[in-house]
Order: sequence, then structure tokens, then C-alpha cells
Amino acid sequence: MKNNTKITVNKALYATIVVTIGIAIITVLAEISPLIKGVLATIFTHHWVGKSILVAVVWILFARYSNDKPLSHPITALHHTLLWSAIAITVYYVLHHIG
Repeated sequence: MKNNTKITVNKALYATIVVTIGIAIITVLAEISPLIKGVLATIFTHHWVGKSILVAVVWILFARYSNDKPLSHPITALHHTLLWSAIAITVYYVLHHIG
């Protein structure tokens, strides 16, 4: 039986893309919703610690159990993910401080 839980470069890439998107989403949601920020702070002592622990757990799970199929353009996929996540967070904070 093939061991599908071995972490490979492809699985690590998928995990990194997923957690990058997740960080952008949870960062904006925690700022919009005091409830989410409060739950993270209550469970993990601080919302930043909570986000970090959740991201680490999600990365490990995706790196071990995700698809091992290679992406056709892995660096481009990672760059686009990083760029759009950074844009989303930046736009949120700019609009938040303007309005």
C-alpha cells in the first residue's frame, strides 16, 4: 500500500497556498468580527497566537494529506496567491482607516 501521508514538494506547495489564503481571510475576519478575534484570544491567549497555531495545523494537515499532483506553474500559482492575499489585506486596512 502506498504511503500518501509523506510530505512532498507538491503537497507543501498546496499547503502553503491554502494557508496563505487562510491567513488573508482570518486576518480580515478577525478585524471585522470582534467575536472571532475574541474567540481566538480566549482560546490561544492572543488572536495572533491563535491564527499562528491554526495556520500551522492546517499547513501540516494539507502537507500530509493533500493531492500530490504537480501544478503546471507552481511558482506563478504561489506568486499570485501571495500577491492577491497581500492586496486583500492592504485594501481592507486602507479602507478601514479611511472610512
